[in-house]
Amino acid sequence: MDILNIFILRTLGIYVGSIRIMWLHKNNIWVPGALGFIEQILFIVTTAWVIMDFKNIYASLSYAAGFSMGTLLSMLTARRMQWNGMQK
Repeated sequence: MDILNIFILRTLGIYVGSIRIMWLHKNNIWVPGALGFIEQILFIVTTAWVIMDFKNIYASLSYAAGFSMGTLLSMLTARRMQWNGMQK
């Protein structure tokens, strides 16, 4: 169960970070600030979880897979926002 949690939290962390960058392009300061806080909390919790169980290779692989999945979801969201005319 820990491996699945690491994957989900890491995916969410990367996704939230990408959404934060998209909001920065809208010249909004409050939403990116709040999203940055959430992103860093997710990063700290997930990284600490992996480091506490460092000998578990599956935890490290789950962390890396979560990064990849978060990046993929972020790219898909960015494309959708462009298609819907939400970008400047």
